[in-house]
Amino acid sequence: MTRMAEERLVVYRRPGCPSCATLRARLALGRVPYTAVDLHRGPDAAAVVRAHNGGDERVPTVRLDGDRWCRNPSHRDLRAAMPG
Repeated sequence: MTRMAEERLVVYRRPGCPSCATLRARLALGRVPYTAVDLHRGPDAAAVVRAHNGGDERVPTVRLDGDRWCRNPSHRDLRAAMPG
């Protein structure tokens, strides 16, 4: 993914999570560029998710445009939240 994609949409995920797989498939079908971050790849990713979910590691957690966060959003919610 490009640096621009990293800044616009980041999906924090966990392997085996059905909601994460569904969201990623919908983003791929819609050709929406994003960066995926695996919570098992390091403690920093899990800490970021906990910080934006009241201490919970709920996934998928999505960061939009560097400063907006949503938890388990629908594809429609993501499309509406993204400019352009």
